[in-house]
Amino acid sequence: MRRNTKIILIICCLIVTIVIVSLGAYSLRTVQQQREMTAFRTAFVQGEYERCLELYPELDEQIRLSSEPLFLYGIAHHILSQRKDEREMIHRKQVIESLSLFTVLYPSISETLPLLHQALGVAYHATGQYEQAIASLTASGNTDSHNQLLIGTAYGNLNDPVSAEPYLLRYDAGPRTYAYLFSLFRARGMRDKALEYLMLLIDESTEDEQLYDLYRTRAEFLDPAGQEIIQSYRSLLGRITDPILMSNVYLLLGDIYRKRGQLIEAQSMWDTSLSLDPDNTETRQRLRK
Repeated sequence: MRRNTKIILIICCLIVTIVIVSLGAYSLRTVQQQREMTAFRTAFVQGEYERCLELYPELDEQIRLSSEPLFLYGIAHHILSQRKDEREMIHRKQVIESLSLFTVLYPSISETLPLLHQALGVAYHATGQYEQAIASLTASGNTDSHNQLLIGTAYGNLNDPVSAEPYLLRYDAGPRTYAYLFSLFRARGMRDKALEYLMLLIDESTEDEQLYDLYRTRAEFLDPAGQEIIQSYRSLLGRITDPILMSNVYLLLGDIYRKRGQLIEAQSMWDTSLSLDPDNTETRQRLRK
């Protein structure tokens, strides 16, 4: 009986020893994890984002997947992607991987983090995932001009100029936007909307070569032998002063009059064209016929 009691006491002592050692080891590991997390957090706060990425894999797996380090890791990649260097796309993909996982693990927290959705939206846009980009950028609630540009161009890349239009105009109601919207509407065969933005471009332009190219583009929308195209080119002549370009416009007017059967007017236009540019070989060819 005494022997059994002694054995039981020995076993109990062993159990207590194991528990104490385990608790000690657990405590040491907990302290180490806290130190690692503190170092990771400090690196982020101090703007040492590369160091932050180096420390993240050293965190315990359970800690890595907790909300704070997972979020900071994704944002560190987002910040580094702004450098536009050779690692940009690697950072963009890591943003998507880490922050999309965050939205799955912590959906209620995700709703309160506009920066998370903004970072995801930018990364989705950069990697050509435009539908996801629109959803994330919209969820961010960010209404600054750059965000409007990203959403607008995302719709544009999805061949949806109608949805793109208001975002792009809020970003910049100017020539670059007009040119982009013109190309979008034209590609979709929406003639009236395309012509609307072409006319805005014409109104904004002041350089002779640009005006010449724009009016040539406008002519594609008009009857090639109609009165409107004649009026359009005569309007162009009132806005440019370059004799070479003016010579080309008179050449075009001569061709239009010839199509209309008005040969005297055509001859007059070609004569004027040659007087402005004696080296205009196309005009000379017309006059020989």
